[in-house]
Amino acid sequence: MSRALSWRPCAVCVLAFAACASPEVEGDSDVLWDALSALTFTPVADAEVQAGAPDRNFGASLELGADQSPARQAYLRFDLTGLSRPVKRAQLRCYALNGSVNGPNVYGAGNGWAESTLTYRNRPATGARLAGSVVVAYKQWLAADVTAAITGNGALTLALIADSTDSVICSSREGTAALRPQLVVELQAAPAVDAGTPPPPVVDAGTPPPPPPATGISCPAGSSEVFRDDFTGTSLDTSRWSVIEQNNGGGTFTQLTKMRAANVTVTGGRLHVASRRHCVDPYGNSAAAEHPDTCAGTNYYSGGWIKTKTAYAAGKGLMVFHAKMPAPVRGMFPALWARNEHGDQYYGELDLIETWWDVGKGTAADPNVYSSTTHMGAGAAVHTSNNQVGPFANLPSRFHVWEVEWDSTVSPAVARYYYRDAPGAARVLTRTVTSSSPGFAGKIPEQQFATALTDAWRPYVDFAVQPDSVWHVGPDSAATYDPEDLEVESVIVCR
Repeated sequence: MSRALSWRPCAVCVLAFAACASPEVEGDSDVLWDALSALTFTPVADAEVQAGAPDRNFGASLELGADQSPARQAYLRFDLTGLSRPVKRAQLRCYALNGSVNGPNVYGAGNGWAESTLTYRNRPATGARLAGSVVVAYKQWLAADVTAAITGNGALTLALIADSTDSVICSSREGTAALRPQLVVELQAAPAVDAGTPPPPVVDAGTPPPPPPATGISCPAGSSEVFRDDFTGTSLDTSRWSVIEQNNGGGTFTQLTKMRAANVTVTGGRLHVASRRHCVDPYGNSAAAEHPDTCAGTNYYSGGWIKTKTAYAAGKGLMVFHAKMPAPVRGMFPALWARNEHGDQYYGELDLIETWWDVGKGTAADPNVYSSTTHMGAGAAVHTSNNQVGPFANLPSRFHVWEVEWDSTVSPAVARYYYRDAPGAARVLTRTVTSSSPGFAGKIPEQQFATALTDAWRPYVDFAVQPDSVWHVGPDSAATYDPEDLEVESVIVCR
């Protein structure tokens, strides 16, 4: 009989895949079958590849991504053994770290690749499509029917390839053990010797691992949550956020950037902020198409910028972002930061993370470092020095947590910056800033610093473009400007 091939959200069940199986295969009614038995395989190798980094290997990444633009594809190889009877059904399972309205297709692929050397340029050829794309639920197990790919024992490679820009990211075999991809193969049982004997009871083939406990960011004990957005809707909540539209505003970091609301979207439980190149001025022009290659005439660049409509936690508080920074591209300047309400000498800015392409520092030298800078004074004229932080492994390839806390009630007043590899990981203190910190000493009196921290604070997210300067390398230096989105899963403020 024909079989519908598709991704399906998978529920926990007694027999593996019972709740997300495709239609039953018709059997011989004259033969008495015992219960199905299931064999579960985990990948012996898996890795994603990226068109934006065609010679880079991502074999150690905790993620397997599938996206059409920028192109990401994932490859998983299994070593099948013990297939001693006909296959009833086979399903590839992976745990989705995001949601999508158009999940990836599954293809068979060649086995001649290694996890440590696989790149977009040397990826194996793919064969027939085994499963199509459907809606993918956030942080749920997905199951794709790949029965047609199982021909016996031996190596089997499956590829996740998207046909849309609504990406899906699964946990890889390097991630949490309970969330590693699986290939579950159900075998038809051997005929019973005595047709008159009732079949034995069904043997529990083992339940698939349950979804993990909630690992989202939360306020520490002793504090209260005064703001939270997990971006669970289909668009940005503009009752809580302001989207800044700006035509080449003043200041270094925005002078090349046309800030557009069109570059700010919410999908799959995540905020996406994009930066793009155009060959016509995109400001106020919704028809200005993205153009990653260098334009024959003038290059124009767009970005996105949002801030909350309300400031929070005056005097003492904590702001936390769970986010993924884009991989390094010449000219990009994404940032997560906080700003107070003052615009005079008590102006304050707490930059949790900024990444940009620098000649002598930053992502050009090491993509796993970033800057955390504190600005004070009118026009943000005074800032701390020695702001580089890291390196931290897999910085641009995974979601991490950045935190800043401020306290004007102690003497001296203080701001502290923290990093976590993941929501449940250990907190790492990366910077402690007071009025006597390098860059502030002799320029920002204690009273001025404390007064700035006494104010309330707003979360900001932006993705701008840097112009060429002594240090920075602008996007015009790149034949292609096509950075990944800055993605944010959650933002909270605690008091």
